[in-house]
Amino acid sequence: MPRFSQVYSLANSQSQLDFVDVELTRDVPLYLDPYAIQLKSDDWSDLCIGQIRSFFTEVLNALREGNDARATHLLSNLHEPNETRFGVSQGRPRGRAIGEQKARSLTNSIVNSRAFETGVLADVAEAELFIKYIGPDTISDLTTNVLRQQLADYTVQQCELYEIETHPTNSLGPIWNAQTRDWQSVTLNLPTYDGTPILLVPKLSVRHHLALNSQEFYTHHMLEFLKAEYHQAGGALVKSYKDGTTYVTKESVKDIHPFIKNDLAQFVLDHPEVLEFYKNLKGAEGPLSNEDFARVVAQSNFDERVFARTLIELLTAMPLGHEAATRYHNLTLGICSFLFYPGLSCPLKEA
Repeated sequence: MPRFSQVYSLANSQSQLDFVDVELTRDVPLYLDPYAIQLKSDDWSDLCIGQIRSFFTEVLNALREGNDARATHLLSNLHEPNETRFGVSQGRPRGRAIGEQKARSLTNSIVNSRAFETGVLADVAEAELFIKYIGPDTISDLTTNVLRQQLADYTVQQCELYEIETHPTNSLGPIWNAQTRDWQSVTLNLPTYDGTPILLVPKLSVRHHLALNSQEFYTHHMLEFLKAEYHQAGGALVKSYKDGTTYVTKESVKDIHPFIKNDLAQFVLDHPEVLEFYKNLKGAEGPLSNEDFARVVAQSNFDERVFARTLIELLTAMPLGHEAATRYHNLTLGICSFLFYPGLSCPLKEA
C-alpha cells in the first residue's frame, strides 16, 4: 500500500521524517492525542494547546449558561476526519459528520456527568476519563477538527521543505477561529492523493493509545489507592494468609466500586493527587519510538544500528558539487531528525 513518502518520492524514511508517514489508502491505528501535545514545549504545540482550550472552554461556558443550542452548534461542526488517515476503519479511510443528533447526545453526556457538575472537567485531554460515551476516537477526532488550521499550516511547511506541490481545497470541514470563538469556512492548501486532501501530523503528537485512559486509571490507580485505604482501615475486606500477613483483593474492591465514569470523577475530586501522579507517569513514558512507528504504520521491524550504518554509507557516498546539494540537504535533514528525535521537531532545511 502506498505511503506518503513513496507517492511523493521522498528518499527519507519514517525515522528521518518529522511527521507520520501514513499509508494513503487505509487508516492506521493511531490517535492525535491532546495530552501528548501538552507535553511538548515548542511554538507549534503551544499554539495548538491554546486552540484546544479555546474551543473546549467555549463549549463548557455554553453548557454552564444553559445555552444547549450554542453547545450543540459547536459540537455539530465536528467530523470524523479522513485527511489524517488515522483511526480504525477497515479498508479506505472514510468519515461521518457528527451531526446535530450526535452533538446533542454528546452535550447531554457532558451536562449529566459528575465531572461537569463538580468542575473536575476542564481539559479535553481528560474527557475520556470522566464522560460516558466519549472514547479515544472521539477525543482524537475532536482534536483534529479543532487543530485543522494548525495541521494544515504544518503540512504546508513540510511540503515546502520537500518541494511537494499543494492544491487549494474546500472539501474539509471548517476551522476553529479562536478570535471569533466560532467555526469558519476557509480554503486550505494541501497535498492530495486520489483526489482527497492529506493532513500531515507531527510524530510527537500521536499515540497508539491515548495517554490518559479511563480503564487504565481505574484499574491501576483508583483501585490500588482504594485497596490501600481499605487495608489500612481494616474491616470485612481484609483477609489473612496463613503466616498472618493481611491483604485486600482488587476483586473485592471492584465489587464495591465498579467501573463508572461518574465515580472516577468523584474519586479525582476527592483525591486530585492520584490523577496528577498518573498524568506525570504517563508523561514520563514519552512519545512513540521509531520501532513503534515501524510496527504500527509500516508493519515491519526497525533496527536502529542497521539503519544508522545505512545513513553513514549514504552520507559517505554523497557526491560533491551543486548538483547534489538538494540531496545532501535532505539527507542531513533526515539524519538530524533521526539523531535528535524526540528532542527536536518542526525542522527547517536552511535558516
